[in-house]
Amino acid sequence: MYQPKYVLKKKRKPHYRGTITVLMIIGLLVISFFCLAFLKQKEAITLVHTWQSEETGEVLTFTKDGKVTFKNNLPEGVYRIISPNTIEYTVGNMSFQMIYTIEDNKLHWGIDQEHLEIFSPK
Repeated sequence: MYQPKYVLKKKRKPHYRGTITVLMIIGLLVISFFCLAFLKQKEAITLVHTWQSEETGEVLTFTKDGKVTFKNNLPEGVYRIISPNTIEYTVGNMSFQMIYTIEDNKLHWGIDQEHLEIFSPK
């Protein structure tokens, strides 16, 4: 029987399917990681936080138990949330109705819309 000197071997097709699947999974994981990091960064900051005034440098803290403390020795105040953008702020024997909003991770706080001081998270 005749046998050629060489036998034609059937060429194998490369197995790209497995490699592509692994790369797609890794890509999805990376995209998911960046999306979660972005969402965590944009997570809403609440009023209960330590804030520093961008105008005066004053540092104040709104606590969970309704107190407002200052870094320097200013008298401690008390706050009570009246509505989503209004608080009652009491210091000493004086009480004020104050407006506050939190936009772009900055607290805008003041006696009325025209006199809002801007605070950054500390």
